Amino acid sequence: MQEKKDAVATAAPPTEEELNPYTIFPQPEENFKVHTEIFYSDGNIWRAHNTKEILEKHLKATGGKVMTRFPPELNGYLHIGHAKAMFIDFGLAKERSGHCYLRFDDTNPEAEKKEYIDHIQEIVHWMGWEPYKVTYTSNYFQALYDHAVELIRKGLAYVDHQTAEEIKEYREKKMKPSQVYLK
Repeated sequence: MQEKKDAVATAAPPTEEELNPYTIFPQPEENFKVHTEIFYSDGNIWRAHNTKEILEKHLKATGGKVMTRFPPELNGYLHIGHAKAMFIDFGLAKERSGHCYLRFDDTNPEAEKKEYIDHIQEIVHWMGWEPYKVTYTSNYFQALYDHAVELIRKGLAYVDHQTAEEIKEYREKKMKPSQVYLK
C-alpha cells in the first residue's frame, strides 16, 4: 500500500499544455510567424509567408479576436470526431475571447436535408456551445469562384480538365501537372 502512495506523490505535475491544450496555438498577434508549406510529389515546395503588414490588416479587420469555424457537412448525424472538433473550434475561440461560426458545408444545397441541420444545431447547443453566427458555404459560392479565378489569373492555380481515368494514369506515372499539359 505504501508503494502506491509513493508513486502518486512523485507523479510529475501536469504540463502547461495538459492544463490548457490551447497553448499550442499562436496568439493572433503571432500569426506572422506561421508559415505554410505545400510539398509536391516532384519535390517542389510552395511557401506562403505571412508578413507583419498582412497581419496588421487582419488584426484590424478582426479586432484582434480569434475567429474559428465548425464546418460540419450536411450528410449525416454528428459523431465523436465532431465533438473533438467542436472542442477545438469553439473552445479555442472561447479561450481567446473570440468567436466561432457554425458554417454548414452545404456544397450541394438542393440535396441537403433540414433534418441534419436541425440535428447539428441541437447537438452543438447540447454540447454547451453557442455559435457566433450560422452560415452556409453556398452563401459564398460567388466569392469562392471569384477567388479561384483570381488565383488562376495570377498563375497560382489551374483548372484540370482530366477525366478520373486520366488523373489515375498520371498519378501512377508520377507526372507533374506541367507534363500533363505538354503532352
